[in-house]
Amino acid sequence: MTSTPFKPQLGRKEEARIHYFNAVVAEASRLDPSGAFDGKAFISGSGGVGPILAETSCKFLFPATYPDVLLMGATTVEPTTAATAADPRSLAIGTDRFTLHHAAWSLRHGRLVSKGSGTIVSVDYAAGGARCMLPPQLGAAIRSLEGRGGCEGLLPALEAIRASGDFNQA
Repeated sequence: MTSTPFKPQLGRKEEARIHYFNAVVAEASRLDPSGAFDGKAFISGSGGVGPILAETSCKFLFPATYPDVLLMGATTVEPTTAATAADPRSLAIGTDRFTLHHAAWSLRHGRLVSKGSGTIVSVDYAAGGARCMLPPQLGAAIRSLEGRGGCEGLLPALEAIRASGDFNQA
C-alpha cells in the first residue's frame, strides 16, 4: 500500500481550531478521571449542550501561495496582553464562551500572513439554542493546556509570531 504525501494547503484555520478544541476536550477528560464529563457528547451536542462557533474573523495580511509552508498558531491567550498563558487574567474565557485567537506565519516570506479569532459559545440545543454555562471541565482544561504551552505545537508557532512583534501589524 502506498501513501500519498501530505501537501500543505491554505485556508486551514478551521482545522487548527478543531484540533485545539479536540485537545481541550481530551485534556478535560484527562483531568476528570471520574468520567462525569463526556467530551464527545459535548462536541456533537448529542447530550443537549454543545459548542457553536458564534463569531469568526480573519484578516489576510500578505498573500501566501503553494508550495509555501504555513505555521498555524491557536491560543485563548489575548494577543495584546503582556501576561503569560499561566496568568488566568490573560485568557479569553468567559462563563459561557471562549475566544480562540489564531494566526498563520509564512516560512517562505518569514512573516505573518493572516490573523483572526473565533468565539465559541456553549449552547443548550434542547432549549432552542439558548446560551448556557461552559462545562467547568473545559475551563480547567484550557487553563491546563495554556499553562503547559499549548497543544501539540500550535502555541510554539504563535509564540514565534508574537515574539517577532508582527502579531499586531496592520
